[in-house]
Amino acid sequence: MKQIIQHIIFPDDDALFNYRELFYRHGGIVMEGGKKGILCLNKYGTVEFCTYFNGVSYGKWRLYTTINQILLNLMAEGDFEITLCGYSLVNGIPARKVLGKRHIVSDGKDIVCVEYPENQEQILGFEISAFSELEILGGYYEGVFEAENVKDVELALSTTTCWKEEFIIKNIQRLKEGILDLDEEISRHFNIHIVDNGRTLKREDFPDDNRIYYHPNKNVGGAGGYARGMIECRHQIPNATHVLLMDDDVMILPESIYRTYVLLKNVKEKYSNSFVGGAMLIMEEKNIQHEDSGMVDDIGSFIPLKPRFNHLELSDNLRNEKTYYGSNKYQAWWYCCIPMKIIEKNGLPLPLFIRGDDVEYSLRCKADIMTMNGIGIWHMGFYGKYSASMNIYQECRNLLIAQAASGILPKVNLARRIKKLYRDNILRHNYGAAELSLKAFEDYMRGPAFIMQDRGEEIIKENGKLNLKLQPLEQLESMGANIYEDPYWDSRRGFLKKWLYRITYNGHRFWPERLLGRKPVAIPFDFEYRPSKMAMKRICVAVNPVQQTGCVCEIDRKRFRELQRRYYRDFLCYSLRRKDIVDRYRKAGKTITSEEFWRKYLGI
Repeated sequence: MKQIIQHIIFPDDDALFNYRELFYRHGGIVMEGGKKGILCLNKYGTVEFCTYFNGVSYGKWRLYTTINQILLNLMAEGDFEITLCGYSLVNGIPARKVLGKRHIVSDGKDIVCVEYPENQEQILGFEISAFSELEILGGYYEGVFEAENVKDVELALSTTTCWKEEFIIKNIQRLKEGILDLDEEISRHFNIHIVDNGRTLKREDFPDDNRIYYHPNKNVGGAGGYARGMIECRHQIPNATHVLLMDDDVMILPESIYRTYVLLKNVKEKYSNSFVGGAMLIMEEKNIQHEDSGMVDDIGSFIPLKPRFNHLELSDNLRNEKTYYGSNKYQAWWYCCIPMKIIEKNGLPLPLFIRGDDVEYSLRCKADIMTMNGIGIWHMGFYGKYSASMNIYQECRNLLIAQAASGILPKVNLARRIKKLYRDNILRHNYGAAELSLKAFEDYMRGPAFIMQDRGEEIIKENGKLNLKLQPLEQLESMGANIYEDPYWDSRRGFLKKWLYRITYNGHRFWPERLLGRKPVAIPFDFEYRPSKMAMKRICVAVNPVQQTGCVCEIDRKRFRELQRRYYRDFLCYSLRRKDIVDRYRKAGKTITSEEFWRKYLGI
């Protein structure tokens, strides 16, 4: 059975045009910026389509589906030659193999079809050499699949939004024009559910189409928004077979969703329970991939599974297609497609409000994750976005809850992570962040009844008061510190300085305050720990070099003693009650991930 697996696509706005080598690479003379959806070449111009968006991830299609043949269909007007190419990594270097050539003279009215011979290449693409002025009008790749394996798919998109009106309205319009308005199979089997946690929108803000649903929702964070979306997708008519969860503040190409749909229709039975994970490319640097799948390391941090790739480079396109192994793999919900049968089996998300809900869900479902070049979104990068109320309180509390309720991460010592975060922030005089690490621990120990209350928004606002109050660096110039130096630079400590730092808890005890260094130093505002730079200093300036902001952190021995007493009390309580706390979460796990609980929690 033949099916179009992907379309040849061109940049469709100015922002993407600046990154056109994600779509095609050219040599010679190419007349760019002509009619929308058309690429014009002058005589003797050349263009290559073995790129992130227009190359075929043939190795992945062979792995995940029953595909056994690839055909290129192209519409072009002029005299030109097509060269079919395949690429694989050989000793880490892209190796090009010519798979065929064909000389064509076309008036553009007929589709030219060229078949790829049998091959084992990782990525397939093609090159065009123009022998006259040439217009490339479009095209697509077809795959030939085993007909008996083709599945019925009802794909439903669930996107949760909160005060991101400009993004969500533009994305829905793009999907309306790029999928729903087309006369293609996917347009008859695709629905969109918009869950509005902020309640700042109305149905009339979106196109009038009975496949677009609008759901005003309580502000219950990402977990509550996606739980609502899963419920609505499950009960739509016809019932969704797969739910695609997607962030609101992203830029999406409809083609990514099309490729997801075709993958699901032809997936091998072995992968029918797998998630489809979309990459996060960075909005500010659209060629850079931040992550497609992630993993939780042995201290409980969320990290990308793969290196940061530059998808203007063919070598990185190929490296991205390799299989990467790691324990505790998860798929973030900026783009994550989940089979409905997995949701019905494993339940809905935990009511964690925000941070770690997607990590917990992937690990609870023991998700296998399918990824592929060309499937993903652009999202604002995380440079300079750290805040203790999110990155310490929310992540630590939620991972502790997830570990207890779902039994995930059995080898990760999250209590040790709390200790480290508390200590690091005390030593840099960031007492608000140290307190947030203790609050995360204390709220976890309150048990499941605490998160069964709808208090997420209130907690976020309350915790925000303990974040560093950053201000423009120019307002701190009078401090006398070199606040514009690299805050991440550090030197080695000598033996004496190292032990003095430890024994005195960086000057908090056993040491006269008047003997502390008085010249302020610039240190990182985030997780990064630079002990030599801040050792035995009375004042540190926490600097965010991306946003050029900072905050003065001055030693406060009274606050230190208060927090130390609280720290010892918390860990004594934990040592006495640990088993009871875990048992209570474990017993509540099924309840707080049920549709019945969520309907009551959401008021629907």
